[in-house]
Amino acid sequence: MIEFEQIQDILGNAIDVIKKSIEYKNGEWEFKTTPNFSENYVKASEYYEKVSVHSQGLDFPELLFKSKAPNEDDLMHEYRESIYQPITKPDWRRGVNNYNRVFNPQNYAIDGWQNDKNEFENESAEDYFMNNYPKNDSIISYFRSIVKNKKLEDPNAVIALWIENIEAPDTELRQTIGKIFDTEKVVYFEKDYCFILSDEKSIVKYYDKQKEIGFVFYLYDDNTIYRIYQAGSFTDWAFEFEVYYNHGLGYIPVSRLVGVEVDEGLYQSHAYDAIPPLNDVLFDNSTLQASKIAHAYPQKWEFTDDCPNINCDNGWISSYGEDEKEYRSKCSTCGGTGKFNSNPLGVHEIKRLTGLEEGGQTPIPPLGFVSMDTTILQFLRDEISLNTSKSFSFLGVDISMTNAKGSDSALGKIIDREDLFSALLDFSSEIWDLIEFTIDFCGKVRYGVNTFQMPSIKKPTNFAIRNESDLTEEYNNAANLPDAIKATMLTQYTNVRFGSDEQLQTILELKQLIDRLFLMNNETVSSYKTLGAVQIWEIILHTSFDTFMDQKIKDNAKYLETDWKIIKSEMVKMAKDAAPVAIGSTQDILNT
Repeated sequence: MIEFEQIQDILGNAIDVIKKSIEYKNGEWEFKTTPNFSENYVKASEYYEKVSVHSQGLDFPELLFKSKAPNEDDLMHEYRESIYQPITKPDWRRGVNNYNRVFNPQNYAIDGWQNDKNEFENESAEDYFMNNYPKNDSIISYFRSIVKNKKLEDPNAVIALWIENIEAPDTELRQTIGKIFDTEKVVYFEKDYCFILSDEKSIVKYYDKQKEIGFVFYLYDDNTIYRIYQAGSFTDWAFEFEVYYNHGLGYIPVSRLVGVEVDEGLYQSHAYDAIPPLNDVLFDNSTLQASKIAHAYPQKWEFTDDCPNINCDNGWISSYGEDEKEYRSKCSTCGGTGKFNSNPLGVHEIKRLTGLEEGGQTPIPPLGFVSMDTTILQFLRDEISLNTSKSFSFLGVDISMTNAKGSDSALGKIIDREDLFSALLDFSSEIWDLIEFTIDFCGKVRYGVNTFQMPSIKKPTNFAIRNESDLTEEYNNAANLPDAIKATMLTQYTNVRFGSDEQLQTILELKQLIDRLFLMNNETVSSYKTLGAVQIWEIILHTSFDTFMDQKIKDNAKYLETDWKIIKSEMVKMAKDAAPVAIGSTQDILNT
C-alpha cells in the first residue's frame, strides 16, 4: 500500500512537468507540447501519433509531410493540407480486421462459471460477463470491438478497474469494467502504483470566477484507488485527496495493453510495420492529386496584349486626393494583372509580337494547348498500389483492392495462412491474458475477493475460420471419433449455420442432454436393439424428440424456460406412453 507522502511526491513531480507544458486556449488549459513525464512517455506518445494518422485519420499529419518534402515551399505545403484526405484509414481497418480471428468462437472456450447460487442466482457471473456487461453487452464483444483496436494503435495505453455505479448503495453489486486510458493519460506506471490523468475537470477559481478547468488524477495501488483533484485557486496548484474505492485485491488492477516490447515497459503496435508503407501511400496520393492539375489536363497558352485601360500601370490605377497624395488601387479592367486576357484556370501567356520586334507578326492561331506527359500519374498510382499491398504483408495478407485474392497457388495460400497464424499467435496470447486479468479483477470486486471463482478459459491456438461446408465435411469424417468430439463438432456446425436461431440451439442442447442415442445413426441404433442394449421407448424418444418438443412449445410458448430435468422427465414419459402402441419392427420405427 502506497504511503501518503509518496503520493504527494508523485503529484508534485507531475505538476512540475505540467506547468511547463500547458497554455490557456479556447477557455481551457491545453498541452502545447508533449509533457516530459519520462523518456518512455514521450516515445510512447510519438508511436501513438504515428499510428493514429492512419487508425484515426483526423488531422493533416504536418510532421509527416515536412519530413517527406523538407525543401518544399510553403505554398505547396498549404495546398497539400487543403486537399488532404485520410485515404489510409480504410486500409488500416481492413488490415486490423484480420486480428478478429483471435475471437472466433470455434477456437476458444470459456466455461466452468460459478457464482450463480443463492444471492447471485439472478445476477450470475456468466450472465454478467457474457450477456450484461456494461460495455458492448459482452466482455468478449468489448475486447473484440474496442480493446483490440486500441491495443493495435496504442499498446502503451492501459486497461484499469472502473466502477460504473460507484454511487450505488452497498446492497447493489458493483458494475465493474475494464476502462481504457490512452497513453497520454498514463503519467507514471511503476511496479507499486499507476498514476493517471483523467479527462474529468474540477471546479476551481480563475480570475475571480468559478471554472471547471482543474486537473483530476487517479492513483491505483494494490489496495486502493485514490481520486486527486485540484481545488481552490487554479494558480495555487492545491489538491485534495479522496478514496475512490478500496478494492482490496492485493495487486494493482491495471495493465498495459502491451505489444512488441522495444524497451523495458515500452511497446510498439503489432501492426507498426504497416506504418512506413502507409505513410508513403498518404504522401504519394497527395502528390498525385497535385500532379493531376499539372499533368492530366491540357494547359492553355495564348498571346496577349497589355491592359487596354490607358490609366493602368502594370495592373494599378493611380489617383490623387485633395491632399495631393497618390492613392493606388487595383485596375478593374484587368483585375490587377496588367494584361488584357487573364484566365483563372491557368494560361501560359506569350507577349504578342509586332512587326518591329524580332520574330515579326504574331502567328495564327494566337492560342493553343500544350499536351502534358501523364507518365508520372501512372507511376504514382502504381506506387500507391504497391505500398498498400506491402502495408500488412507481414501478416501474409494483401489488403489492396487490386489483388484481393492474395497468392494464387495452393502452396502460396498455405504459406500466407501460416504467416498470418504465426503473426496472430503472440497477439492472441496477449489479448486473452488481458481478458483473463480483467475478468479476475472485475469479478473479485463485484462478487467478493474471496467469493469470486474464475472460469476456465481455453485460449485459441488455431485461427482458421471454418464455414458450414468445412464443418459438414469434418463431421462426416468423424465416425470413429469419440462421441464427445462429435458433439462438439455438431455444436460448432449449429453455431455457424443457425447462430441466430436461439430456440433451435436450445432444443439441440436439450436433445443432447436427454437423448442418449443423440449421435447414433439408424444402423447403429438397430444393432444396439438387436443386442438388447436399448429399449423401444428410447428409440421412440430418439426418433420423435422434435415432434414431442413441438407439441410442448405449441401448448406453452415459454416451455424451453422450464428446468431441463423436468423437460427430461416429460419427454421420457411421452416416449414410454407411445411405446405400447408402436407397431412394427425397430427398423419401421426408425424409418417413421
